[in-house]
Amino acid sequence: MLRVIPLAAGLCLTGLPALAAPPSPPAALELGPSVKPPRGYVQFCRREPTRCGGRQAQSVALPRVPSLDLQPSAVGPSAGTLNSVSGEPALSSEQVAERLQVDAQPADGPLRMSLALWTLLKTVNSQTNAAIQSAEDRQTHGVADFWDTPLESGRTVGDCEDYALEKRRALKAAGVPPHALDIAIGVTPWGETHAVLLVRTSQGDYVLDNLTDWVRRWDLTGYEWRLRQVGGDEGRWRRVRAAPRARSAAALQLTAAVSDRVVEDMLNAM
Repeated sequence: MLRVIPLAAGLCLTGLPALAAPPSPPAALELGPSVKPPRGYVQFCRREPTRCGGRQAQSVALPRVPSLDLQPSAVGPSAGTLNSVSGEPALSSEQVAERLQVDAQPADGPLRMSLALWTLLKTVNSQTNAAIQSAEDRQTHGVADFWDTPLESGRTVGDCEDYALEKRRALKAAGVPPHALDIAIGVTPWGETHAVLLVRTSQGDYVLDNLTDWVRRWDLTGYEWRLRQVGGDEGRWRRVRAAPRARSAAALQLTAAVSDRVVEDMLNAM
């Protein structure tokens, strides 16, 4: 799959207009009528019912992250400096959550955004992207559409919905309430149907996407949204009402960089 080209090295944001306060959180994706879940997701739930519902997952072995420097990072897609030290074992998602000290979250409604949650989202997104090699289902399963959690099955290849399912599994195992983790389907600017993980937070709906390590708000992706899961419920899916497509890829990358810095500055000040 295509990957978003990172910002040019050394990009300086000091020439941008002053950012006195973070932008107001946007409304969540506006929901339309109920629809049937995607067929591939239904088949996944029938094959693996314990992986499909809202139950708490087992501890998930995330890709190798021997040590975490959790000081706020410079503008960029990483969640901090991830330093490799040979010989150390991979961290489970529970260990990542413990190091990040993820705070208690409400039993219902959007997640309360915090620096710990923000860092966890970025870490899970980038590490899962690095752990799975993108491949079409026809190559790996011999069918057009096959949803799965490849890392759990000992494989390291998958397509967009597989990344989304693995990220949801990792976040659930780290203690993130499943009601705030929804699969969403959109269309990319180049016309490809694409699945991502949508995380509902007090700062808006954020997207964990295998095409980029940036964790972006839904309106900064450039996607035309079509349908989404509701409340993490495997049987509740809704159409998404038409929303204007965002700006060019370059403008989106720059906006994502600014948004990333603003969110971290705001959370560090709390």
